[in-house]
Amino acid sequence: MTSTPTTTRVGASLRARRISLGLSQSGLSDQLGISRARISAMENGVFGNARLLFEVSEALGLDIFLLAREEKVAREIRHNQESQQGTTRGTRVKRTSRG
Repeated sequence: MTSTPTTTRVGASLRARRISLGLSQSGLSDQLGISRARISAMENGVFGNARLLFEVSEALGLDIFLLAREEKVAREIRHNQESQQGTTRGTRVKRTSRG
């Protein structure tokens, strides 16, 4: 499995939350009974299965559905910004000389 921009951002959210709680990867992996390497992979956007993602997010007190909605909104905002930039490229503002 490989990561995507979306899974990378979700993984970064998992990492940030783990750190904010003062947990090490080893501490979280011990708590959940999974390997530290698995935690590392998830934080890098590589998820084995949905069940594991739910378990990790629950242990961290994160709502995975909220993360998904936030990602969708962020994607829509980026798309709108890119669309607006595309329509303004190549346009020039006409300057008038004063004097």
